[in-house]
Amino acid sequence: MRIVSLILVFILAFSSVAFSGCSAYLAMTAKEEPDISRVQVDLAREQIELQLGDPVQSSKLADGGSADIYHYVSGDQPNAGRAVHHGVLDVLTLFLWELYASPIELAQGTKKGLEIRYDENDVVMSIRRVAVVGEAQE
Repeated sequence: MRIVSLILVFILAFSSVAFSGCSAYLAMTAKEEPDISRVQVDLAREQIELQLGDPVQSSKLADGGSADIYHYVSGDQPNAGRAVHHGVLDVLTLFLWELYASPIELAQGTKKGLEIRYDENDVVMSIRRVAVVGEAQE
């Protein structure tokens, strides 16, 4: 019986260290949602990439332009209140809260995609929403 107790204590201690602070960290470091209203036709590539970051996929078009796919997350913002909430519950539950909270934080937001076509001078010609493979779209 003593060995079983030691094993349980070891598992609990390992879990506490492995999961400690993860949900609080995720809540504080969520990426700001881009201002999609600033993504418009006739803007330069640099202005688009200031909002959306680097494209996840890029391809050259026959007319000399390019088509880029950008992914961004909608509905997840950094939140100090959420992080403090997770931290307090971590301490009160000896970090068992992480078993519940980390998956919730990982599921925050909806991944969305845009396809932006540029002309040969890297000026936006068209913008359209595209599905992000493996994730439901709103």
